[in-house]
Amino acid sequence: MVYLRSLLQRTSGWWLPRVVAAAFLFASWSLVPVCAVALADTAAFFVGEDEPMVTIASRRLESARTAPAIATVITGERLRELGIRTVAEALALVPGFHMAQREWGSQPYVRGISEGMLLLYDTVPLNAENSKNIHPLDEDLSLDNVERIEVVRGPGSVLWGADAFAAIVNIVPKAGSRHRGWRVSSRAGGPWGEQQASLGWGEDTGIWNIYLGLSASRTGTWEDSYNVVRFGGGGDDPVPPEERLGSEHLDDSSYLDAVVNFSWQDWLRISGRWSENRRRYVLSETDDSLSWSGEREAPFRFLRMQLKKRMEGSQLRLNTYYNELDMDEQEIDISHSQKSKIYYGELLLDLEFNRNQGLLTLGASYKHTRTTGAVVSKGFLPDFLQPDNTLFIPHITQENIDSSLWSLFTQVRHKIGRFDAWAGIRLDDHDQYSATLTHNVGIGWHYSSALLCKFIYGSAFRTPYNQQLVGTSDLDPEMVQNLSFNLLWSPSHRLSADLTLFWNKLRRHTLEDPYGGLSKAGSEDIYGMEAEISAQLTRSLGLSFQAAAFSQYGDRERYKVLDFVIIRPDGTMIPHYNSWSTPFDTGPANVMSAELRYTPWEKGRLTLKGRYESAYSVYFGQGEEKASYPPLWLVDAAFTQSGVILPGLDIQVSVKNLFDRRYKVPGTYSSIKGTPFSLFVTVSYTF
Repeated sequence: MVYLRSLLQRTSGWWLPRVVAAAFLFASWSLVPVCAVALADTAAFFVGEDEPMVTIASRRLESARTAPAIATVITGERLRELGIRTVAEALALVPGFHMAQREWGSQPYVRGISEGMLLLYDTVPLNAENSKNIHPLDEDLSLDNVERIEVVRGPGSVLWGADAFAAIVNIVPKAGSRHRGWRVSSRAGGPWGEQQASLGWGEDTGIWNIYLGLSASRTGTWEDSYNVVRFGGGGDDPVPPEERLGSEHLDDSSYLDAVVNFSWQDWLRISGRWSENRRRYVLSETDDSLSWSGEREAPFRFLRMQLKKRMEGSQLRLNTYYNELDMDEQEIDISHSQKSKIYYGELLLDLEFNRNQGLLTLGASYKHTRTTGAVVSKGFLPDFLQPDNTLFIPHITQENIDSSLWSLFTQVRHKIGRFDAWAGIRLDDHDQYSATLTHNVGIGWHYSSALLCKFIYGSAFRTPYNQQLVGTSDLDPEMVQNLSFNLLWSPSHRLSADLTLFWNKLRRHTLEDPYGGLSKAGSEDIYGMEAEISAQLTRSLGLSFQAAAFSQYGDRERYKVLDFVIIRPDGTMIPHYNSWSTPFDTGPANVMSAELRYTPWEKGRLTLKGRYESAYSVYFGQGEEKASYPPLWLVDAAFTQSGVILPGLDIQVSVKNLFDRRYKVPGTYSSIKGTPFSLFVTVSYTF
């Protein structure tokens, strides 16, 4: 009771929604009859047969339209039609998402929040707990083995725990039940000489089904030359300034991705992913006088098993997985390694009640994370590269961190006439930071068969940075509080519209700067709108439009770093700190995109996709150098011809940045060039 009292005191700021959620849960639980109806085998809850389906809104298969969340599905067919190559390109199709280009890959922004997305592959997290900016969003994750991508906008910690902060993305792998036979594919393009090949095989015997996929690629980069070729030299002191400069070019980056998805009847499922990747890139100073090579290896590997047991009036599920990340990062000749291993087990109980009008989910989970060499701090490399530095190399502080997390959670849904109400609550008890209590509550109103309204209120938390975890046990992690209103209108299968208004309240929000480390915790309010319209104008012509806009108000990001130390004659030291502040980084506040789909003949498909980003600014070098980026329009195109010569033989020609717009985007230490005109040819054969 003492523990519960202290927990409630720490979370008293949100007492009203928690009381409402708890009351709703208690009331719904009291309605569960002893003789609850057994779950149906297919068990899609309130589902229309032809609607896109999601699994991440309530941890089971259901319609994206009526799910207890703001859900979007990107089908594999749409990915192929648009010539989408990476997960980052796919997520840029979703309103509210901005995928920022960086030297080392893509950095996700969701509703103005950076690193606020929980990325799952077959419900296994691919986010790296020991580093906020590691996401397999680019060539390191092949889309050739992907069935669909599920997206939920808004916090989802009740069902998914830490890091389901502003959105959840689940990449669903292909299954042998839907993809029988062989598929081979090859892609080439550039201007940097990309080469990619994949092989997939599926089989379904009725008792069991399996899908195996393998993909490999090799690619260069459009910025591959640099002039700082040596620095550390393998010793404790830097090499002399005259030995540092030269002229060299990057080697190609390489990627390997293998997946397996196996099911035995309806009670056993095993899936896994094994990847190897080495991405090479160039970094530079703000004035571009010095540039140097960077390299990152971040292979994700996991093995997941799910067991299901159907009993009278209930369904019991056991989920367990092992996840591993071995990350090596290097700039010039200075490197460090981090290794992370995660062991996870979860027990879920589903109960349907009140004549299948209600669904109750109860869950408990345990996660153990072992991190070796977690980077706590490291020096700002551009400062050390100056010619007047002949004594020091950047110091990297690393720690080993073992942590465990126990969680209890529940969510209940109930359908009453035209209303569908839900509520959930979760307790996470972590051994290295304070226990968290997250919640959600919402209601869906089916005004008519064409019009649906959703009101959603919820919260989520995010895993602290390594630097915050070392030496602490009662840290309060970052939290977000969200209120959303969603309106869906679909008068026919040829026309649909989706409008969302939202408010995010960020508490104890912290950002990381390459020079200043972690910012002082602050608070932010973000108000926004997201809209999407899709219309099939004729049998051969379709259009869609997406837009998002938001406004942000709150604290500036404040940094403080040790500049130098004055040593007095008596031996006492006086530290001198440098402090500065910058505006909260949201990325572009307005993003729009449009798609045109045209079928000129039976097996030919042409797609055009345009994207607009509004102007925005960022700051480099202790907030002293402001970089402004003007509005940007980019256009992509793809043409696909199916059944060329042989049935199952498809050829696609796709173009990125069709008009070869020259533009810059923020990098790690300075602005970098954006992706130029790129042409790709893909040939695939299914048999």
